[in-house]
Amino acid sequence: MTTAVTAAAALLVIAASWGYLRDVRRRRADPRLASWAVFTAAMGVGAAAAAVARQWPGCVLTAAGSATCAAILVSGWRHGNREFCRLDAGCAVLGAAGVALLAAAAGWPRIVPAAAAVAASVITDLVAYLPTFANGWRGEETWPPFAQFAAAAALTLAVADFTVPAGVIYPGYETAVNAAMTVIVLASPRQGGRARRGSR
Repeated sequence: MTTAVTAAAALLVIAASWGYLRDVRRRRADPRLASWAVFTAAMGVGAAAAAVARQWPGCVLTAAGSATCAAILVSGWRHGNREFCRLDAGCAVLGAAGVALLAAAAGWPRIVPAAAAVAASVITDLVAYLPTFANGWRGEETWPPFAQFAAAAALTLAVADFTVPAGVIYPGYETAVNAAMTVIVLASPRQGGRARRGSR
């Protein structure tokens, strides 16, 4: 049961990202490279931290997110938006802190919990994600991909071990942030556009 639900959640993440990835490959969309780099790294650290804690549903969900973000980053590398601002610099610092916490959690698990690295990754992702809320309200996003991301995370939570924070922090965050984004897009007076998480 857990394996099937975990696989379904990962497939939902891939399906939700597929349309935007296709548009990037066809040069119909120009991803903001700094944002997608942050998403890739933050989710990668989150996945690794979940693996260190042996929380496989959360690990697979977050790894699927990191892989799809990396695919978008690579596909848009030549024609994407290369702007780099203070927000990106802040995310880079937070991301480095997450990597350091992950290394510490792997080396000294009794001193530094893996949940600390996951929490740092969530904060990094959220900071990079904030401009997307504004995009949604301006009608520059579509709601289905965000609803799919939220559903994937909710499925993961359904089979997660709630006694281990490293396994539930990222799925919980993904459920909340994507559900909120879905509501914002649906409530926008200017619905339309194309989902483009992190494009800013």
